[in-house]
Amino acid sequence: MRVLGVNATSSTLWLACADANGLRDIGDDYQLQLPKALETGQALARARDDFARVIRRYEIGRVRLLSAETTYKAGYGQFVPRITMETVVAFAAAGEDVDFLRLARPTVRSRLGLPKPVSLESHSGCLGEVQSPHWKGKRDLAAMVAAAGLKEGHGDE
Repeated sequence: MRVLGVNATSSTLWLACADANGLRDIGDDYQLQLPKALETGQALARARDDFARVIRRYEIGRVRLLSAETTYKAGYGQFVPRITMETVVAFAAAGEDVDFLRLARPTVRSRLGLPKPVSLESHSGCLGEVQSPHWKGKRDLAAMVAAAGLKEGHGDE
């Protein structure tokens, strides 16, 4: 089983793939960005198609997306771009008939046996593998989500 972990921001999807042997190299597919030169609908469709291509290329069986941190107050408008990117992921996974779930940070921390109350970001080296560039705070979180996605049974989210 290969799991694709996703850490979404307002315009970028940070990706990492894991299987029973650890993290897998996915080359330049570690990052997908919302295309800027297209109309909104076209950009979303292109991002969906790009994500679906990654699912097919790496024969992904599960997609796990890291839920946004909600420890601060922000207006609805500040969350819309990220939620839009997360929706692109959900639609692409559904289109490829791949299991999709959001994982909360406490769930990821628990599955990986990481201590709390320390933030998930502070455990950047917990997997023992670093994949440059853009590791800390981006791809590392996607990798932790992918690793946590390997350690699950259905219905335990």
